[in-house]
Amino acid sequence: MFRHTLATLATAALVFVAAAPTFAQQPCDPSVNHYRAGSDLYAAGNYTASFESFGCFLSLYPADAYPQQSAEALTMRGNALRELGDLLGAREQYTQAITTQPDYAIAYNNRGWANFLMGEADEVVLSDYTDAIAHDPDLAYAYNNRGLLHQFRGELRLAATDFEQALALGLDPVQWAEYNLSLVELVENRAAPLTPDTSVVTVAALSALDTRLNEGIAAHDRGAWSETVAVMSDVLLADADNSTAHYLRGRAYIALDRFEDAFVDFDALVRLAEGGTAFPGLQYAYWERAIAAAQIGDFDLARLDATAALVIEPGHVNNFIARGTIAALEGDASTAAHEFLALMLSWEQQRTTLDAVQIGETVRVEMTEGLIYTLPFAAEAGQTLTITATSRSADPVIVLLDPSGKPLSGDDDGGFMLSSLIESYPVAADGIYTLQVSHAGGGSTGAIAVTISLE
Repeated sequence: MFRHTLATLATAALVFVAAAPTFAQQPCDPSVNHYRAGSDLYAAGNYTASFESFGCFLSLYPADAYPQQSAEALTMRGNALRELGDLLGAREQYTQAITTQPDYAIAYNNRGWANFLMGEADEVVLSDYTDAIAHDPDLAYAYNNRGLLHQFRGELRLAATDFEQALALGLDPVQWAEYNLSLVELVENRAAPLTPDTSVVTVAALSALDTRLNEGIAAHDRGAWSETVAVMSDVLLADADNSTAHYLRGRAYIALDRFEDAFVDFDALVRLAEGGTAFPGLQYAYWERAIAAAQIGDFDLARLDATAALVIEPGHVNNFIARGTIAALEGDASTAAHEFLALMLSWEQQRTTLDAVQIGETVRVEMTEGLIYTLPFAAEAGQTLTITATSRSADPVIVLLDPSGKPLSGDDDGGFMLSSLIESYPVAADGIYTLQVSHAGGGSTGAIAVTISLE
């Protein structure tokens, strides 16, 4: 993925999918009010301890005797996991709460929000919110969240109805429903014929749009790709020519391997950039569209865009990434290797060489900016080589060198999402080969898991 600089304009309390946290087993003191302790710890922001305290409550009080309290405790455990970034675990807790107390509306609402952020089917999310409202018609948050789903789907009148109901029920904080409703009104005003009454965009609506845009920027900077898509789609409903939203939603689509969707956004970005209005600039629009075009097989356009970007900014590292990615997708392993090696060398600050790698074992390296790891391994002529490099936070890039140091193959995002992959490469001669591992522009820090396999 491309290297870029983007300042976060605001922070937002939104969540993302991360690795499940590990909890130490603590003895449960029966003299402690674990329900109250869990609530206090949650309010203090100590989510791990809160999760454990509610677990103690559940272990000491049987669910069949205390179904309502158990459902509440399970839901609070889900909320704690959600705050810790474990949406999958949170959803499991909400489901257990519903199993324990089938009419517990808050659990349906919270599970719907988790499903929405994880990109589950609209019908699944809608079912949870509707069930929450059926069990508690006064649950304002469920109306607000269902309104967000309708808004995301472009069902603006249904969205407005839900936001208005959330306001009527006194949603706390009320400003969330207010700005959601103002976004809907802004979209409707832009879609209507321009008249003195409807052509004026209110200050409140513009403020709401900026707030939503900043939430999308924050989600992108956290690597919360599905959330970025959802939020930037809201922004583009209200402002179809918002270049920042096209740029960041397109990058999120690339990270999610949704290349055709990414191409649509970057094609719009090129149009805006050529008109002089795009963020972050025309060269970025060309680089991004080049990658998306190559991913969907339009190599002629990809090469034209890569060349156009090179003319604008010839010294930028993104030129190596674009040309390397195009070559890798076309099957030109040697060119890809040379481009990605040039990328690594352009920002090398430190190099670490590991001992000989055991074939088939996963090696974990801690990446920092400008670091190159060198991994030697033995291979024999006639074998087939597959290499993967995956990470939750870094954006790995890999280059394979032959025993003489000649670049043979390389990859940036050829695997699942931002993973790197060299697959079924034929080994030509016996010897000690070298894998070099570094980072591309989508993330320079974090653990990278590297696996080298031979058949």
